[in-house]
Amino acid sequence: MPVVFVSKWLVLVFAVFTVPMGVVEYLEYRHAQGAKHAPLVEGEVVLARIVQRWDRPVQVYTLRIVGTETEVRAEDVRGDLLPRGERVRFHYTGDPAREVRLERERSPLSMVAFLWGAPIFMVLLYLALSGAVLGRRRSEAIERGPEFWSGRRELRPGTWSNSFLSLCGLGVAGLGAVGIANPEISWFTGGILVVVGVVGSVVMALSALPRFSGITLRDDGFEVRELGRRTQVAWDQVLAFGIQEGVHSDRNVVCQRQAPDGGSETLTLPGIRRMTPDDLLLLMVQWWTHFGPEPKDEDDFE
Repeated sequence: MPVVFVSKWLVLVFAVFTVPMGVVEYLEYRHAQGAKHAPLVEGEVVLARIVQRWDRPVQVYTLRIVGTETEVRAEDVRGDLLPRGERVRFHYTGDPAREVRLERERSPLSMVAFLWGAPIFMVLLYLALSGAVLGRRRSEAIERGPEFWSGRRELRPGTWSNSFLSLCGLGVAGLGAVGIANPEISWFTGGILVVVGVVGSVVMALSALPRFSGITLRDDGFEVRELGRRTQVAWDQVLAFGIQEGVHSDRNVVCQRQAPDGGSETLTLPGIRRMTPDDLLLLMVQWWTHFGPEPKDEDDFE
């Protein structure tokens, strides 16, 4: 993966907001579970208003139990605001100081899963992209055997990382589906997550296929395959190879080559299966040294 687009600071800030909100929703879930088996009673809406909480509208009701003067409090986030005088059914534990649960209320468990699942997913995504999870093992294939200079060598993409990211995309789509089904989350937000997750999953799955990603080494140059693009580079066009340090601790092998206008341009190479960036750099330098226009002492690159 040439670019890590998830910063550890972004993950931290995201978690700072979502984890406490998840705690609030979990407490609401515990309350709902506690009142779930309480008897149903009928009440009349005495007061109804809408308040903003966590940037979302919450319906707050004062209800009077039919046939008594007992008033209780209820909250809801779904449907239209009930008018004054409307009769509703709710679970009542017998404690008027405790918030009652309307019969029409839905369990906030899906919201809890969304708020806690999203930061966990982002942490796993960051670790995967930064190489801390599913990192490439050090290659043993760089040892030069009789077939090393065969004139053609295929370097396949890192399938484990791409497959993991594809599953992460499906996870994002799943969170979006949960969001669409939950009235507390905007259907538009949930829909965006579904689209982004599905598209990202398909892109990552295709990127794991050698046909769409990887590097082919030949005696006259090399080919870099990326999804939707193939780049041919001759050895005599190469100016240098190196490792580019990303802003989020990712390390990518880059090739500086001559541009058609006479200048230079940088090409980022994709991650290769069972190779660290240092391994890939060494391999590219060895082939450039052997087949390039100006042979060098290969022992300098050991």
